[in-house]
This record gives sequence, structure tokens and C-alpha cells, in this order.
Amino acid sequence: MKVFDKVDPVLLERREVQLWVLAISLITILSVGVATLMYPMVFSHPVTVQRDTAGKLFFAFCTIMILAVSYLADRQIVIVQLRNRLAEEKTRVASIRNQASADLVKSFPGMSHFQDRLAMEFRRSTRTGEPLSTLIVSVKPNKEMTDPEQITSVFGEAAKALLVKMRRGDTLYGFHPGIYGIILTECDTVTAVKVSERFSKSLQGARSNGAQFSFEVSIINHPGHVATVREMVQEVRLCLPDKGFPAANDELLDVPELASCVA
Repeated sequence: MKVFDKVDPVLLERREVQLWVLAISLITILSVGVATLMYPMVFSHPVTVQRDTAGKLFFAFCTIMILAVSYLADRQIVIVQLRNRLAEEKTRVASIRNQASADLVKSFPGMSHFQDRLAMEFRRSTRTGEPLSTLIVSVKPNKEMTDPEQITSVFGEAAKALLVKMRRGDTLYGFHPGIYGIILTECDTVTAVKVSERFSKSLQGARSNGAQFSFEVSIINHPGHVATVREMVQEVRLCLPDKGFPAANDELLDVPELASCVA
């Protein structure tokens, strides 16, 4: 064991155990040494009242030292057991949080629901002349993260950060693990930028609380960026990974209401 060195936080528990073992060992050695020195001084004289008193003090000293060492050892065992239980509880809580994050991510409506809502909102936007925007939020866990449960937890924390900043009536859509969409009604490009900044601040707050991810927010606006619903769907698809999504653009218009808005 090194004595004069910097303590690594990862090895802090092991260092504490070493200190406990060192303390108990020193107390035991000193107690045995003192008792060894006392023994000949107490029992080498003839039996007298003074020797009888010294003998009682000797055995009392030995008893106190045995009880003290036993108590310290027992407390250390109890502390180790409590820490093991605490570690198990932390693992269980982390597992529950990961499962909750997974359930939350799975509960979001997907692409088909997004297309239904987009068709309805685009038709209303065309009729009233009000702008319509779509936000695409891409969340990527840090490269060193390889545990699927941790990655799912990161996606869940990002989704929570988005939900707390959503406007009344908005819906969060899950297109792909870590990729979310939000339809912003009556929202031009300038307003959409302000809304995206609010989401970005919330995501940065989640990162400062320990969630390890990077993110990117994209804005698609009608009529600023696209003129038809077909173009907006195509822009949304460009933000999604190719795997698991239709390759042909026409297949994205398989919803009757959405196809009717193309013209």
C-alpha cells in the first residue's frame, strides 16, 4: 500500500478498507505488546493484595482490548454489508430508470402518426395562410457508451428534457432511437428558432446533470423552406437513417390524407 500518493476516487473504498485493517492491526499489536510487558511485572511477585489488584487490572486491560478490537472489526463488517446493499439498491434503481426510459421512448407515436398530423396541419396552414414548422432533434450518445441500457437511458433523459419545454398541444414523435420530431403550428422561422433555443437549453441542462450525449436541432418551415407537404416529408426523411425507412419518396405518402395534400 502506498502512503504518500494521490488517492484515486475509483480506489477510495479499497483505500478505506486498508486504513481500517491498518488501524485494527496496530491496535492489536500495541495491545499484545503492552500485555506482554505487563505479564511478568504482575505475576513474577509473590501473591499479595497488591498482586491480586494488579492481576485484576491486567485481565481488565486484556478484556477491554479484545472488546475494542472486536467492536472495530464488527463495525467494519457492518459498513461493508451496508455498502453492498447500497450498491445493489443503486443498481436496482438504475435498472428501473432504464426501463422507464425505454417505456417512455416506446410510448411516442411514430412516423405514421406524424404523417397523419402533418397532413391535417398542412391542410389547415394552406387554407389559413399561417406558417407551419417542424423540428427534428437528433440525439447521439457519447462514443464511449456501448451499454444498450445506458444508451436507452440517454435517449429517455433527452426526451424528458424536450417534453418539459413543449408548448400546449404539441406532440413529440419518435422516428428512430434518438431522433424526435415536433410539429409547431402557427410558427414561422423566427419563432421556430426561439423554440429550438428553448429546447437546446433544456437538453444542455440534461447534459449538465450527467446525461452524456450530443444533439442537433433542425428546422423545416413552410413556406420558408418548403412549399408542399411532399417536400417537408422529404426534408424530414433526410434527417433519418436509411435503415428501416422506405427508399422511395412516394412510399412516404402511403397515408391517404397525406397523399391528398401533395397537389
